[in-house]
Amino acid sequence: MSGHGIGATDTLPAMVRDQRPDAFRWRGLANQNPGGLSLWELIREDFGAHGRVPTPGFRAIAVHRFGNWCKGVHPRVLRSALDLLYRWMQRRVVRRHGIQLEYAAEIGRRVVIDHQNGILVQSLSRIGDGCRLRHNVTIGRRRSGDATCPVLGSNVDVGVGAVILGEVHVGDDAVIGANAVVVEDVPSGALAVGIPARIVRRAAPDHDAVRAESCAATTDGSRDDSGELAVVDVR
Repeated sequence: MSGHGIGATDTLPAMVRDQRPDAFRWRGLANQNPGGLSLWELIREDFGAHGRVPTPGFRAIAVHRFGNWCKGVHPRVLRSALDLLYRWMQRRVVRRHGIQLEYAAEIGRRVVIDHQNGILVQSLSRIGDGCRLRHNVTIGRRRSGDATCPVLGSNVDVGVGAVILGEVHVGDDAVIGANAVVVEDVPSGALAVGIPARIVRRAAPDHDAVRAESCAATTDGSRDDSGELAVVDVR
């Protein structure tokens, strides 16, 4: 990934560095659901994240969870039958609610889809825990045939009509404004707006970390515990 994003890019996790065409030959055959929870536990958690209301967004995510769970079912004949059921349910969600979550996309825990219509998350895209998507959002490949898709960190808020394309990393707690077109990295905690998207607000500094660094510096007499430069008597 290029280091020349629209802001100071974060250090990307290994899963981003490994986005090569050969790294995905096995994808589409594996369960992409978050590990550590059963299908029922994931769906129950998603239901709670949607306010315990069976919204279109919840239904779309539940069907996506089911489709991925099917990939681990044995024997193969049973898996094939369940896969046909999943495909029927997915098409029904697309027709009725306009939400298409391709099953090889990775959807984290407690992801919320606030509204319906015009939502597309393509295969190989990765949505982190606690993200929120609104209507008319597209997350996917920049060009047909590309093997790389966006990676969203945790708690990313994606506004109405936003488009996130290509080999892009959106950091934790970032906000993507309405109708923004994101084609380059967005740092954690930043606000990105416009076409193409630009950073208009960055995350506030971690004051606890700054203070800890300042206090540590007082051991060599260069700073006092307020973080200001101290006067050192060298006589």
